[in-house]
Amino acid sequence: MDEKFSKSSRLDSAYDSDPTSVPATTSAPDYASAPEFGGLGRKVGSIWPGNRILVTSSYSVPLGEYRRMGESLGQFGDEDSWDRSPRPSRGSLDELREQWRESRGRLYESRKPLGIRIVHLSDLQGACFGAENTELLERVAECDPHFVVVTGDLVDRRMAGLNDFEPSIRFMGKLQKIAPTFFTYGNHERAFHPSVVDELRMRIENLGVTVLDGESTTLELLNDERDKINIFIAGLEEELLMVEGKNRTKKNSDVDVLSVKKSLESMVCEAEGKEFNAKILMAHEPQFIKEYSTYDFDLIFSGHAHGGQIRLPGVGGLFSPGQGILPKLTSGVHPAGEGKMIISRGLGNSSFPFRFFNRPEIVVVNI
Repeated sequence: MDEKFSKSSRLDSAYDSDPTSVPATTSAPDYASAPEFGGLGRKVGSIWPGNRILVTSSYSVPLGEYRRMGESLGQFGDEDSWDRSPRPSRGSLDELREQWRESRGRLYESRKPLGIRIVHLSDLQGACFGAENTELLERVAECDPHFVVVTGDLVDRRMAGLNDFEPSIRFMGKLQKIAPTFFTYGNHERAFHPSVVDELRMRIENLGVTVLDGESTTLELLNDERDKINIFIAGLEEELLMVEGKNRTKKNSDVDVLSVKKSLESMVCEAEGKEFNAKILMAHEPQFIKEYSTYDFDLIFSGHAHGGQIRLPGVGGLFSPGQGILPKLTSGVHPAGEGKMIISRGLGNSSFPFRFFNRPEIVVVNI
């Protein structure tokens, strides 16, 4: 961004007419509830307060690296000679003690903050927050982001096709007018025929959004201090994680992890020999954190888990596809090798039409 726009001007521009936008329809279909629960479930899901009241979660995430005591940043020697375990984070007393033992002798040295704000959205599933998603767009504009990442499941597998996608496509165009927007597919996009996915991509890209599917790009922008910042952004190919007939119940062992690693290696190679202030990966499914963490990403943005759908105080989420009962990766910031994984609890719903103690979430990350 060569120019800093005010919040109001960004929001106003999001509602300007655009000859390339998808034509408006009289009403947007609402997929906040699931047909598996029948008509009553759909009606209750459409008005259920837990599905409709947005919350903004803000995190300040330092970028840096681990080093052994007595060494300068970046002078690690042989990677095999030091422990890559995470620094202590919030958890039970026993967990903190264990993490401290694992991280003994190592310090985390943070780099100077970049002064960049990122909005992270995920798992809209075709839901609407206000007419034409006005409420959601207003909340994003208030966050005043430098750019936006959307980590998949913009649409829902239960939709009839492209006609049902139109409200979500229009939303992406309006989001792009607030700040540069980057999108990667989730499992729900990949549930459709490839020709439908290709058409969805074309329509989103025609609105200025960057779609990354096993691809990467470079973003150059100015922070609030007018410093030039270079960011590398990659999007994992979701199709590599799809397992026919098992996508709700699959285990990591069901996936061809070697292909996932090859894709990640290929994208990382594109950044070699270049200077970046930060390297970002968008990957819809968080349960492959071990594979993602092997590579040199400062931030990994994921969704998919819907916050565990039902969250209990002191327990967290109850269920997530790919992780099962009492999943560990449903929300918040998690150590991921030298970087951090940020998981969105998502915005919409799919098979289960209700959220409990788990409000739809806009994530803001300050780096």
